[in-house]
Amino acid sequence: MTYQVKFEDYGYANARVRAMKSALLSEDFYEHLMRIDDPNAILETLEKTPYKTEIEEVALLKTTTSEIIDEALKRNVAKTFNKVATFVAGEAGKLVKVLLARWDLHNLKTILRGKHIGANEDEIREGLIPAGELNEALLNELVRAIDVASIVDLLATWGITYARPLVENLPRYLAKKELLTLEIALDKFYYEQVARQSRGDSLHARIVHDLMIMEIDIRNLVTLLRLQGVKFELKGEKAEVEKQVKEQIEVLFVPGGKEIKLADFINLARKKDVEAILKHLRNTSYGSILRSGMERYKETNSLSILERKLEEYLAQKAISTYRKGPLCIGIIVGYLWMKFREVVNLRIITRCKIMGVPERKIREELIFV
Repeated sequence: MTYQVKFEDYGYANARVRAMKSALLSEDFYEHLMRIDDPNAILETLEKTPYKTEIEEVALLKTTTSEIIDEALKRNVAKTFNKVATFVAGEAGKLVKVLLARWDLHNLKTILRGKHIGANEDEIREGLIPAGELNEALLNELVRAIDVASIVDLLATWGITYARPLVENLPRYLAKKELLTLEIALDKFYYEQVARQSRGDSLHARIVHDLMIMEIDIRNLVTLLRLQGVKFELKGEKAEVEKQVKEQIEVLFVPGGKEIKLADFINLARKKDVEAILKHLRNTSYGSILRSGMERYKETNSLSILERKLEEYLAQKAISTYRKGPLCIGIIVGYLWMKFREVVNLRIITRCKIMGVPERKIREELIFV
């Protein structure tokens, strides 16, 4: 298939993004950071990087080294993503908005979870990254809401698109107080939106769309892994029980993925263990990726090993788009993921070093591409 390429939308933006990429930290820097044990020395080392400004700002507000680093990294990545968004308009602007929408989903789920469990405002704010449609002022307003219903009311009043699935499912949440009802509805709405908004005939649209539908697959695979050992609530005769199982599994599925379809999902959800799931996935793009983590999974019995493998695969695919050409959105896509990977890795290293986690375990958590 031949794709349309609109060069005029990307030349300026890509030049700016390539300059920003040159400021990313090297693998050698990570290695150096992992050799430092003193928390204050870690902070001093980060002050010699592009995170210096944010560290100095946050040092006036936070007290512990861990808090300063976490907040500085969060502020820097939000500022960086919002800066990239200012470089583009037209098709490029629309596609970058799709890429950054993941932070709206992240922020809304963080706030809903916080209110559901009764976390205080500061605790909720610590998990927010204002890099999408919902800016810091709007997010703060949502954090100040008294409960989940008030959050939904605010979103509806503002005309935010994410209000729709939440309004529709709020009565069920209020009846049973099961937050998963709202989270699943939000996930399905988000993925339907980004998949639809990224469709197009251009190479740029294809790059973003392929990543979105791959992410849907990975979301469904993570759900399948977490379903292992879950017992569904069942009542009635065999036929009725079978129907209930199918319905309870189907509600967890997000449609629109590249390789994992509903029939696959239902079938895999009934497998007896992770090995059985992997056997079925051996001919998909994800089979070898998951298989590479099985030895360590068997040693630790930790699903996070396999989930991390899937995250690494998605990051690898996204970052590889950077090489698609100098006048292609791949440079923006690749950079956004490189920056995200950098912040994730820095948070992992600094948190683990401060907690005294062994180096081997730290390396297992890092995203290497």
